[in-house]
Amino acid sequence: MNFFKDTFTINFVKLCLFFPIILLGSFTYAQKASLGIHGRANDSKDIPSKRTAYSTTVANPDGTFTGNVFSYPINYLKESSYYPIDLKITDNISGRHLNFPFVNATNSFKSFLPTEISDGLLSEFDNNEIIRDMLNPKMYVELNGIASDMTNMSQSSIEFANDKAIFNNVYESINLSIEIQNGRRKADYVILDGDFLEQFPQESEYLSLIHI
Repeated sequence: MNFFKDTFTINFVKLCLFFPIILLGSFTYAQKASLGIHGRANDSKDIPSKRTAYSTTVANPDGTFTGNVFSYPINYLKESSYYPIDLKITDNISGRHLNFPFVNATNSFKSFLPTEISDGLLSEFDNNEIIRDMLNPKMYVELNGIASDMTNMSQSSIEFANDKAIFNNVYESINLSIEIQNGRRKADYVILDGDFLEQFPQESEYLSLIHI
């Protein structure tokens, strides 16, 4: 049997873009500025007004500026200014989406998390676009395009561990782990039992996990 075949039935591209953690480069340039020139290198100061979603700029003690450009978002936009992304999941005190008591609101988009996984997940973007997902999830095995042994996701309450939201035993011997990363929300199915796949017919081609 092959491993997982994930199926999504919505346009999930905004949430599933992969942003590798790679520093693309940095550059230093000279510009007239009222800065001292005798400071140490670690005296460089971040310039908030020059931040972008993917870059930072610091003023160096010698009067030059150094820009650092990343391949993934490091800042998020709030009221026309950029702030460093913070990956923490906190209580939802926004007054919005009250069925989702937990949120990461300091990222490229806001991720709202429920108490019970049956409520699904919610993401809100800067243009007020909302995407709901993890709704009506199912697991099944597939052979020649035919599904069998279909199972609905079980009820599970949220727990937190190492900055991740965990829903235990959403399927038998499978946990769902939600992690907030820069510019995306990552969901992992964690198999707890090494013999898990033995419950399915050996000739099965895929183990499929679907949701809308």
